[in-house]
Amino acid sequence: RKFPHPCSIAGVVLAAAGMGLITLNGRFSLSTGELLALLSAFFYSLQIILIDTCSRRNHVTLLTAIQIGVAFVLSGLFSGLTDPRILPEIWSRQLLFAIVLTGVFATVVAFFIQAGVQKYTTPTKATIIYCLEPVSSAFFSYWLGGELLSFRQYAGAGLIVAAMLTAELGTFIRFRESGPVPAVEPVRGNR
Repeated sequence: RKFPHPCSIAGVVLAAAGMGLITLNGRFSLSTGELLALLSAFFYSLQIILIDTCSRRNHVTLLTAIQIGVAFVLSGLFSGLTDPRILPEIWSRQLLFAIVLTGVFATVVAFFIQAGVQKYTTPTKATIIYCLEPVSSAFFSYWLGGELLSFRQYAGAGLIVAAMLTAELGTFIRFRESGPVPAVEPVRGNR
C-alpha cells in the first residue's frame, strides 16, 4: 500500500535494464528454466514485501528461524518425494565445507542480516540493492576465476549501480523537502 517515489521507480527500471544487459544473450525467449527463474523472482519479491512487514513487528531471530525451518522442511519433503537419493553416498571434507558455507553463512546468516536491516529501508530499495548480486558475482568470477565480462555486461553493472544512486536520490529529495530533522535527546536510564 506504499507508492514508491518516482526516483525509486526510475531505479527499478534502470536495475531491470541492467539485469537484462548482464543476463540476456541477444535473444528474449523463455525456456523452462527461465520460466522457473521468473516464478522464483516473483516469490522472492513477495518475500521481500513480507520481510518488510514482519521484520518491523517481530523479533529478527524468530523470523529467521521460522523462514529457514519452513524452507528446510518443505525442501526436504519435496526432495524426498522427487528423488529418493537426497543424501550423498560419500561425505568428504569439501562437501561438509560446502554445506556449512552455503547452509550457515549464505543462508542463515544472510537471511538474518536481511531481516534485521530491511526494516530500515523500503522494499523497493531493498530489491534494487539485491540486484547487486550479479554485479558482485561478476566481480568475484573475474577476481577468483579470471572470467572477463563483455562491454554489454559492464554496461549492465553500471546501470544497476546507477539504479541504486537514483533510488537514494529520491530519499535525499524527500528529506530535503520535509525540512531539517529535529534533534532528539537521548533517553537516559536509571543507574
